[in-house]
Amino acid sequence: MKKLAIALGLALLMTVPSGASSIGVGYAYWDSKDAGEDEGIGIRVAFDINESVDLEFRASFFDAFGQIANNALTRLEVTPVDLGFSYHFNKDGKAQPYLGAGGTFLLINALFDGGQVPVSGGPEVDDEFGFYLVAGVDVAVTELFGVFGEALFRQAELNVTGNGFEFTDFPSDLSGPAATVGLMLHW
Repeated sequence: MKKLAIALGLALLMTVPSGASSIGVGYAYWDSKDAGEDEGIGIRVAFDINESVDLEFRASFFDAFGQIANNALTRLEVTPVDLGFSYHFNKDGKAQPYLGAGGTFLLINALFDGGQVPVSGGPEVDDEFGFYLVAGVDVAVTELFGVFGEALFRQAELNVTGNGFEFTDFPSDLSGPAATVGLMLHW
């Protein structure tokens, strides 16, 4: 949660002086291939590039991914940070459908053995890069306020290292569908 609070704070600070056109916050869901599903909170900041294209920054926080692997893993905390572009089909309309894609950097914290951080020489999970695809719609409710909904597909795999450990059952593929719905301010 601390990482998301920092990301949200930075996003809010960037919006006013940087020329951001909208900021949104909402409910996020992700169903990964190997680590199951989780719910969290997500933010999105958009910057107009031209009449149809936005540069978008997204971040979400998921804290309950995981399963038992090698009798050790209890959960994964995953914060995907996305940067990419979206194309809006009806930028001046009340409903603005869009498609987009970009890169994802996953900040990952793996908690082993009852939620305790692994000791020195134990298994480690590296932060990873991947990509995402998105389709969504922004709907203006008033001139400044709106709602949004989007479906995403994220691709990302984990790299687990350790001192003599075997991780054949470790949830290594986080690829899968995701969704975010929320409220937004646009100007």
